[in-house]
Amino acid sequence: MVLAILESRPWDGSDERLRQLEDKLNSYFGYVLDGFLARDYPDYDGMPVCVRLDCVAEPGEAELPFMAAASRFCAAHGLRFAVQVVADPFARKASWEG
Repeated sequence: MVLAILESRPWDGSDERLRQLEDKLNSYFGYVLDGFLARDYPDYDGMPVCVRLDCVAEPGEAELPFMAAASRFCAAHGLRFAVQVVADPFARKASWEG
């Protein structure tokens, strides 16, 4: 199961941006680790969970230590953490073509 977080702003190296991301990640981690995910979606209970950060740009030097810490935290709690750069997070693909 993948829980995706979207960061649609380019990285700016600010502590404020990292605090905002940390708050969001902590909410996601709490949702999984405190059992709410399993309660809300019992069919997925016991499945591996990946928390994926989708962002519009590659994290810079200022963000890399934070990303490494998030990855270590996840690994210590049986989760996976991934970062994916997406060119246009708001692009929509057609679900059908006619």
